[in-house]
Amino acid sequence: ARERKREHFQRQSPHSIVAQIMLTKKISQSLSLIVLNPFNDGSGNTIRKFSRDVKEIHAQCFPEEHRFATREEGSRRRQKRDGDERDYRGEEVDDDQFFDRLCALHEESDQLWILLVKEEPKKKNKKKKRKRNETNAETSEKNRVFTEKFSPSKLKKQVESAVIGFAQGCKYTDSWYGVNIAISRKYRGLKYGSLLMYYGQLHAAKDNVFKVSATADGERKKLVRFYEKHGAESVVVTNETNASVGSKKTSLVKIQKTFDVEVAEREYEAAVREVQDDRVEERLRKRKEMRMIVLAGGVALVALVRFVVCSSRKKKETSNHKSLPSR
Repeated sequence: ARERKREHFQRQSPHSIVAQIMLTKKISQSLSLIVLNPFNDGSGNTIRKFSRDVKEIHAQCFPEEHRFATREEGSRRRQKRDGDERDYRGEEVDDDQFFDRLCALHEESDQLWILLVKEEPKKKNKKKKRKRNETNAETSEKNRVFTEKFSPSKLKKQVESAVIGFAQGCKYTDSWYGVNIAISRKYRGLKYGSLLMYYGQLHAAKDNVFKVSATADGERKKLVRFYEKHGAESVVVTNETNASVGSKKTSLVKIQKTFDVEVAEREYEAAVREVQDDRVEERLRKRKEMRMIVLAGGVALVALVRFVVCSSRKKKETSNHKSLPSR
């Protein structure tokens, strides 16, 4: 069946192929969802075009898994190059190794990828020019050129796009299985993870699948709470201790949620409203204010502690001075 899919995929026109392997949904002025392999046609490996961003986000969200993969690949390279004395422990894994581990037991070509893309104005590295006195003629000419160059008819907003989050999953016979969901550290707490999860849920509902499932490490309490917060049920399916002495007790949690099309659409629309630019800016403003309050509180606490320590030290010195016998 997979071979027939590939043959059908190859016979299609380039325009229809692009339409199938990638679907772009505009969420706000600066935010978009790019969906790869939306029609399950075996084009999931187009994620390789975004491998650098996906690797970076994965390393931030799952540092233990990323370090393990890096050590494993470094060990393999050392075994291949016995005559080379260089250390490869810090060397990055290649795309094949990374996506093999990321997709676990699933085919990479069958994966659905949802990329969250943020557009921001390009940062221009302008060299500081030495200031000098300008004549009125020079100033007027400069303003004329500036106005002509950046007039509304000619001004084009230059932006650069960056992947700030991704979700990954695949279709089972009775459920849509979520393999990974991750958001860049800089953009956490802004409801972007909810948007990815609810879009995956809506995509499954439109494909006549009304259950999402996932598995999570029981030690990742925050991840389990994330799924529970979004209406999923969690059940511990394994609870074992490794044979080695002093090893930690590990558990595997199964996550599942059932829904219908109406629920999926309602939750997705609510998630889209939550990530509109004005609401995100409001959350960023509150986060900045909270950081300033915490910083001010920390400075005040340090000052208070220093004052108390200095006062107690002076009292001690005074009492010692009075206790000395007078001559």
